[in-house]
Amino acid sequence: MPLLHEAIRKQATVKEIKAVGVAENVTITLDGGSTTKAIKVLIEHESGLVVALYLPYRKKFFRSYSFGEIFAVSAKPEVNIW
Repeated sequence: MPLLHEAIRKQATVKEIKAVGVAENVTITLDGGSTTKAIKVLIEHESGLVVALYLPYRKKFFRSYSFGEIFAVSAKPEVNIW
């Protein structure tokens, strides 16, 4: 992930970027204390707004997936373009 962030920072010196979003697969701990895998999308805007969206999921039999409820939380910037 650090290499991707660095590449985005370099691109920002060449082009004007208003916002950036980066997706990754993570493991999160839910309110009940249980851990689950989730797709995380971190969105950073030049105005300073930073939000992380999470979509919990679990793998079922025969390569299918079951998805939970998507939720958003305020986050700290990771790419830090601005």
